[in-house]
Amino acid sequence: MSLSCTKFFCCVVALALLWGCGTPTKETTAEPSGKNNIPVGNFFRAAATTSQDQFDYQSAAKYYQNLYNRDSNDIAALLGLVRNLRYIGSAAQSLALLEEAMPRHPDVFALRAEYAKSLVASGRAVDAVDELTGLLEEVPDDWELLSALGIAYDLTDNAGQAEQTYRAALEVAPKNTSIINNLALSLALSGKIDNGIAMLEETTAGGLSTPHIRQNLALMYAMKGDILSARRLAEQDLPKEVVDNNIKYYERLYAHAGGGQAVVEVSRLEEPAEAVVEPVVPAPAAETRDETAVAAVDAAADTDQMDQSSSLPIEGIKVQLGVFETLDRATEGLSEMRDRNVDLLSGLRFVIDEVEGIDAPVGYMVLAGPLASQQIAADLCTKLHSRKKVCRLVLP
Repeated sequence: MSLSCTKFFCCVVALALLWGCGTPTKETTAEPSGKNNIPVGNFFRAAATTSQDQFDYQSAAKYYQNLYNRDSNDIAALLGLVRNLRYIGSAAQSLALLEEAMPRHPDVFALRAEYAKSLVASGRAVDAVDELTGLLEEVPDDWELLSALGIAYDLTDNAGQAEQTYRAALEVAPKNTSIINNLALSLALSGKIDNGIAMLEETTAGGLSTPHIRQNLALMYAMKGDILSARRLAEQDLPKEVVDNNIKYYERLYAHAGGGQAVVEVSRLEEPAEAVVEPVVPAPAAETRDETAVAAVDAAADTDQMDQSSSLPIEGIKVQLGVFETLDRATEGLSEMRDRNVDLLSGLRFVIDEVEGIDAPVGYMVLAGPLASQQIAADLCTKLHSRKKVCRLVLP
């Protein structure tokens, strides 16, 4: 079975892509450059670190962008920037920055590792497998790279290799909840849902429960049609309105699957008219250090919803991708724009806003974001303009 939009959505949103909280054995700590090792630079670096520790990845990306603008040879700033861009779902921007910088620093292993992870996050799974395999030949016991490779195998529908790779990662880090999450959901998405549920139930019973594990377990219960158990578990971490939203989403998926377990066959990108609501993954408690749950929130809100009452506004810098006379045409235009420009738009959130006139609505505007800086937004528009596509910068 070829890679589908649904498989990519499930892997990126549902799997716990926790690549930022480990310490790869070959990644030496990048030191700040001299130009940024002054009071102003130190302030931005401290602000970036604090923002990342508080799961405010968008702010962290902005601070690291400032440092990188000051000195493009500051490897520590570049690593912080591309990592936090990936956390907020802007993997395409991470790839663009890395592809520009890596020829200048060909021997920096950390940049190569970030590039491989961004390939996974942007859906370029085949390329990611090649890159990660090469990196693991140099550092075979890096659990983060092993977990990323498992996700890449999942995205290419190679469930057997994915399971084998996740289990190799667990041998390196036996109680790592990120790997457990990834393996359990991989099993569920490949038809071994009872095995996935058993793994997460055993994990929660063993005292390793986290909000992300509980919500993934709730998703699996819903995949089997046990909506009551899914609601009960979701209510442990989420407010009632969010639980109601998620349950509505679960019920739609289960109904669409005809009462079976084929939830992964529902394609959000291929069927925009049915994507009225999307599940929300909660941000973790500070002590869990689950550093991609917030990115999952952004990815889950990436939607071409027809019901504008359920659309979430995009905060921060964004771009306008066109104005259409009707909602149907706006939805079709958004779908076409995303399908034909996956390399540039992957990971961004989308919303369709009504453009109001004096007496009546006059159209619908498609917006995408958030972007980490005006420079990155302008670069995105330049690339879209080269493809004869509409793109305009929209500041907050």
